[in-house]
Amino acid sequence: MKSNKPFRETVHLLLEVEDISMREMVRRGENSSDDPRTMGAVQPVLAGRAEPSIGLMEFCAKALRIEPETFAEYRMWQARRLFDPTDEDVGFETALKNLEALERRAKKADLPLPAGWLADRQAGKGTGPRRAESA
Repeated sequence: MKSNKPFRETVHLLLEVEDISMREMVRRGENSSDDPRTMGAVQPVLAGRAEPSIGLMEFCAKALRIEPETFAEYRMWQARRLFDPTDEDVGFETALKNLEALERRAKKADLPLPAGWLADRQAGKGTGPRRAESA
């Protein structure tokens, strides 16, 4: 399962489907994770007062018995890592190769990349993600 809803909404939906409380999810997480979290760490995120960390998403995934890739933010984090030359698992050369592969595929599919969105906005064309969000 892959959710396209924000982390907070996805977790609330999964809690409802599983028919468990947030406290029960934290208890499950404490029993199944090497990185136990507390209600104090989980509650502000699920209330919308804080952003989820990678560790918190992984903790909740284990507690809910799902893959962390279920969460859209987790998948976006993985995608960003592919292009991060400072990430020790990626490095500059691999990040550059990943960028070049993305550029080739985007060109083949006639998809604009963020640099194109920026150029269009600066030229007054108003295209790109900002326009799509307001539509």
